[in-house]
Amino acid sequence: MISTESRAAAAGLQVSAARPAEVKFAIIGAGFAGLGAAIKLLQAGHRDLLVLERADEVGGTWRDNIYPGCRCDVQSNLYSFSFAPNPDWTSTFPAQPELRSYLNDVAARFGVRRYLRLGCDVTGVRWDETDRLWHITTAHGAVRARYVIAGVGSLVEPALPGIPGIDTFTGQVMHSARWDPTWSPAGRRVAVIGTGASAIQIVPAIQPRVEHLTVFQRTAPYVVPHTARPVAPWRRAAYRYVPGAQSASRAATYWMRELMVVGFVKRPSILKKAEAVWKTHMERAVADPVKREKLTPHYDLGCKRVLPSNDFYPAVAAANSAWSPRRSPNSRRMPSSAPTVAGTPWTPLSSPPDSASRTTLRSGRSPAAAADRSRPPSARPTWAPSCRASPTTSSCLAPTPASATPPSFS
Repeated sequence: MISTESRAAAAGLQVSAARPAEVKFAIIGAGFAGLGAAIKLLQAGHRDLLVLERADEVGGTWRDNIYPGCRCDVQSNLYSFSFAPNPDWTSTFPAQPELRSYLNDVAARFGVRRYLRLGCDVTGVRWDETDRLWHITTAHGAVRARYVIAGVGSLVEPALPGIPGIDTFTGQVMHSARWDPTWSPAGRRVAVIGTGASAIQIVPAIQPRVEHLTVFQRTAPYVVPHTARPVAPWRRAAYRYVPGAQSASRAATYWMRELMVVGFVKRPSILKKAEAVWKTHMERAVADPVKREKLTPHYDLGCKRVLPSNDFYPAVAAANSAWSPRRSPNSRRMPSSAPTVAGTPWTPLSSPPDSASRTTLRSGRSPAAAADRSRPPSARPTWAPSCRASPTTSSCLAPTPASATPPSFS
């Protein structure tokens, strides 16, 4: 891994922990939000900026989530920057490795990397009325900025449930957002807590290999057929060589999804047809009437996130799978030891972050617009997110010199 000092030296930067750096824009996070903000600022002619990222690479959630089966449930052509289409998607719904690769490519292609400060955990952001600047503290130094754009995401910190006994449980406990890639489910007895977007991908990925799988559910989701398919070579060629082809596909996908609002807002009866599709999908895979009842949502489709999967119902219907409504944490105690239980026992797979790590800071309508106006002091919150320690050891906040040659964009 390249150290912060090496990166700074390679870029011709002066690194100093004693003197706080000062920039016009400080962007926290280098996922989709942070990279998008940086690119738009650069395209608007701003060069006085830093992107502070606590990890050692860009990617956000698509860097952190590496569990088996991890995939986006929004179409590839839509789940990407409109100004940076990718003609080489291999699937109509992108998998985690492709999304991570895409974000790395975008960061390099649009010249964002020279403004990145990796391994910089932001531990506090405070507005100072005297100098009318944001004072940002990190594990490796301080920086001041006129504008702060928070791109850390609302689910940046996973939270484990308050189940009695979880602290003394001797089996392996693992959150989906902190997956251990060295762990194997083969021959294990595994419990999965949650039936959200992550769980419906993990469960079918590990079910064929485990000895026994128990899924704990609080609320049954609507799991509908997935329409993912490989992108044909001729289509990828059209995206690359036919002007407007991929933009047209993106627009069509966007409006197709927007039309769903009619069912949600104007004519809920339309959603009954979708519920019929769900019921057929579930009953084809699950023959057991008891499991069918447990898998049936008792609310209208659309009240919660609708989840696409073609292999989730077959996985939970398998002979080595059991299904259980999730009881209150106070009504179930973790065993102190379970030699045959490993993997993800008693682990929430779709839980929200701890409330202390939620971000309330917003950047306004767009980074470019934020450059032209400031919020009143009373509207500027003091913000201290929970951040992990970084392996780097020096200040990484020295700004790119104003005299430096601006990066070129392709």
